[in-house]
Amino acid sequence: MLCLMKLLQGMALSVWTLVMEDVSGIYVELAFLDVSLNFGQSLIVFAVFGLDPKCLMQPLVKRWRYLLYGAAELKLPAWEELGFETRHVCDQFATHHLDKCRHDIATDKRLVSCMRMSVESYCVPMVLSGMQDISV
Repeated sequence: MLCLMKLLQGMALSVWTLVMEDVSGIYVELAFLDVSLNFGQSLIVFAVFGLDPKCLMQPLVKRWRYLLYGAAELKLPAWEELGFETRHVCDQFATHHLDKCRHDIATDKRLVSCMRMSVESYCVPMVLSGMQDISV
């Protein structure tokens, strides 16, 4: 996108230089934009591809969390510091729901649903058409 914009702007500046004899404010702005894009394109490419996002984003995210939550990292309280109700809810979840959640997370529902949809779209019309032939 940036290259296309630079191409069109460069063509406009070149045509303007050939056609127009006088220099106006718009011409000066186009010349400035041409120089900025010529030298700035390398900086933009370096910023996008050359810099490690972890080195840049991690300090910003930590600072944002510190400003938003008052701490850079989430610190959970010890098990003994939790109230009775909270511990009871955790125990109930671990006892009754944890295995089902682990199973649901581990299964690939996308593949199963795609296979089910393909079987239904192929087999159900075949079965229904066969049932209609039998009843006639």
